[in-house]
Amino acid sequence: MKNFDELEAYEERIQQYILDQLNATEKAAFEALLLENEALAEEVRFRQKIRFVKTNQEQIKTDLILQDIIANTPLENDNSQEEPPQNDGSGGTGSSKLLISSVVIGLVALLASLYFFNQANEPTNYTALANQYAKPYENIISNDPSQVNLLGEGMKAYEAGNYTEAISYLESAASRDEVPRFYLALSYLMNKQNTQAIDLLQSIDQLDDPVLDAPSRWYLALAYLQIKENEQAKTLLNSIKEGEEFYEDAKSLLKQLE
Repeated sequence: MKNFDELEAYEERIQQYILDQLNATEKAAFEALLLENEALAEEVRFRQKIRFVKTNQEQIKTDLILQDIIANTPLENDNSQEEPPQNDGSGGTGSSKLLISSVVIGLVALLASLYFFNQANEPTNYTALANQYAKPYENIISNDPSQVNLLGEGMKAYEAGNYTEAISYLESAASRDEVPRFYLALSYLMNKQNTQAIDLLQSIDQLDDPVLDAPSRWYLALAYLQIKENEQAKTLLNSIKEGEEFYEDAKSLLKQLE
């Protein structure tokens, strides 16, 4: 029997997991919890099935209609011949079997064409594309590891993928120095806080820093994709020229957005 009080306590986390709104650290922690808690895992699987049905209603309706056609297709014998149909001993006539085979083959072909048509015309999942390309940028900050300070602790958390913790340190450490602010923006992005990431990355991009210029445009484009501002993302991707950092990634992503 499900413990509904326990499930209710995880309601927000379940929704975030199903909608792929958790960062890498949070997702790993939640999946570890699912391995330990069968009732919670069962609830998540149930919710995922409901989401699948909701997002694939049209395809499911089509499949059900075609199944109904198969079940209710009348089988007609070929009466153009004067001789009665020959029974092959298996309970059906040769012409009936041929008709059944033709109907099944035709419907399978129709289902296949519908599937590939739907695949070809399925809207691009921009959030998934952004997640695919959103990789942490290497740490270029020179900091004495023997010294304990907000910036050092923030970068340790960033490199470990603990973006919530990184944000708490970097928000205090990052002032007017664009490099710490850049890593704060990336922590926001990795933590699905896209509005904050966009605000910071826009301000950094305007500085025309030779080191951070292309990276800031690249990550800003990914942040725009996360919130489905696709045209702004494409403009930024097109602005990354050959020879600049992330040029090949930008070119590859643009092809997938066409």
